[in-house]
Amino acid sequence: MQLIRIIGNYYHKGKRRFTHRCFRIYKDGISVISKDCIESKYKNTICKHINDFYSKPAGFPIVFWCFDSKILGDAAILENKKSDSGDACHYNIIGISNEKAKEIYQSQEKNGNLNLKFCRNMKEKKLIMDQYHDLLLNKKL
Repeated sequence: MQLIRIIGNYYHKGKRRFTHRCFRIYKDGISVISKDCIESKYKNTICKHINDFYSKPAGFPIVFWCFDSKILGDAAILENKKSDSGDACHYNIIGISNEKAKEIYQSQEKNGNLNLKFCRNMKEKKLIMDQYHDLLLNKKL
């Protein structure tokens, strides 16, 4: 399953990257959204969906990580749980620790497999970290 993790609030300006803290357990698990569900159930783009259901926690600019659930390993369980905002495509990743989540994120980052994107005019764009840093500082996203 293709998953979306909103990570915009975890950018470290000094390190010029998103930290592993963007992929941690909060309350009931690690909150993600099913990309397939967004496209089939809501007929939305990812950016419109995040804006509709998660605009406050996502912040600006909306930044998200797309990944395949296979990277989570066998211990991870995807629990479909409607979000507080009413999103039926919301899942919690349970069954893995924060330490394992950190390991997964850092492994993807180290191997160059972080598929990071951001929303511009409700369309998703590939995130290029240096460009993002410059745009963020200049507030020209």
